[in-house]
Amino acid sequence: MVKRIAAGLGILALIAIAVVGFNTIRYVPSQTADIELAAFSIDTEAAAQNLSQAIQLETDSTVPGHPDFDRFQEFLRQTYPIVHGTMERTMIEANTPLYKWNGSDGDLQPILLAAHYDVVPVPPDGLDRWDHPPFAGDIANGFVWGRGALDNKGALISIMTAAETLISEGFTPERTIYLSFAHDEEVTHNAAKAIAAHP
Repeated sequence: MVKRIAAGLGILALIAIAVVGFNTIRYVPSQTADIELAAFSIDTEAAAQNLSQAIQLETDSTVPGHPDFDRFQEFLRQTYPIVHGTMERTMIEANTPLYKWNGSDGDLQPILLAAHYDVVPVPPDGLDRWDHPPFAGDIANGFVWGRGALDNKGALISIMTAAETLISEGFTPERTIYLSFAHDEEVTHNAAKAIAAHP
């Protein structure tokens, strides 16, 4: 009886595999409209230097008073002056900037590009596992090293660099774009909630 059940299940599995394989072979994706991508060039060395500077600001969520949070906001203002001269900026939850990049077509739904700049602390007993000091922002072997390089200052710097470059080249998006950079993703997530509730 058990052998018959196992054989039946095996046959059903083979049939399912055959059906999926057949549908995969005959699948033809639908044609999509051609989309013209914006052509622009990024100064990758400058972007790497900016990420290095961002990492050197120790935006540790667990430090009382968050001394480097204000310095990080000033860093953004100094590093991306065109963004700050073009976009409307609102501070959410004291340390989270929300930028509004107005689009040319107000009927289109806006989009949100988000990142966070707070980081978790580095345990003192774990420093020996770092190839480079966590807050040095070293640039070596084609990489920017440090706490927050991947999670998530790299994304933030990429977004701001792209926006700064596009605006400087005269680009205006069709739909409005919001940029949100939370200060508490690693702890409370209050900024994300406040941004979602923002009118």
